[in-house]
Amino acid sequence: MKAVASAAEPMSVVAHRRRLAYPHKDIQCEGDDSMSGPAAFPDRDSTAAKLSSFGDTDQAFIRLLMENPEQDENLLEGLYRHLDVAAEARFLNSLKLEKLGEWLGNEAPPRLQMRFMEAARSSQHPAYQAFRAGLNKSGGLQRAFPKV
Repeated sequence: MKAVASAAEPMSVVAHRRRLAYPHKDIQCEGDDSMSGPAAFPDRDSTAAKLSSFGDTDQAFIRLLMENPEQDENLLEGLYRHLDVAAEARFLNSLKLEKLGEWLGNEAPPRLQMRFMEAARSSQHPAYQAFRAGLNKSGGLQRAFPKV
């Protein structure tokens, strides 16, 4: 029996976390497969995990995401999640964030350069500043939008 969680019924922990993570989506109870349609692959948490570990296979995965314009939103949500987690961490690895920004600035197509810079400028936290320093060092925004 498929039932939508209502205020009278208690939600499971997983359904509650989904509702908090994705407030704009109508989340249904566990075991309900009425949410048919294309799944958001990859989700922001898996993209954030790839950005945080950032090995050779992770770089290939990110390159693959950047090739497909339909995955831009998932990539950016994962980037925001990664930067938020880095900002909340007890230890800030600014060199790693700067390296990530430089790599993304060098590898990303022009359509993403402006959006990466918007993400880097969205906060004054040192994590975002380190990411922005890497983007600036790469010169990707200047290559994507050359001065006339």
